[in-house]
Amino acid sequence: MKNERRRVPRKTVRGRNAILLDEIVLAEVPNADAAAGAARRIACRIRDVGPEGMRLEMRDDEGAASSLFPGARLRIAQCPSALRELLGGQNAEVVWSRDAECGVRFDVPLRCSLAQWADGAAYVSF
Repeated sequence: MKNERRRVPRKTVRGRNAILLDEIVLAEVPNADAAAGAARRIACRIRDVGPEGMRLEMRDDEGAASSLFPGARLRIAQCPSALRELLGGQNAEVVWSRDAECGVRFDVPLRCSLAQWADGAAYVSF
């Protein structure tokens, strides 16, 4: 990226083995079709991840991308078992959004060496 503003590098997630995050639950964006207080579930793919945040690509089946505006809060409700220990239950805030992508900042940075984690993950490129 030309205008890179991250303090900590991220690992790119790509290729046919890229991880599909099954569902992300937006904790503070109500679902208009659900009961009051119900959270919306959005399927997305992780494009890159670092200790402080990640870039997500949404499948905009139901206008999901419009729910992920800067300041929106979300929680990772479900993710593949390989990522559960790393990302499961993580809370984050959307800091930017563009088309079907958004960048999120974790409330609490990941407590692991991303390089060590990436060593065992065939879907993370260097």
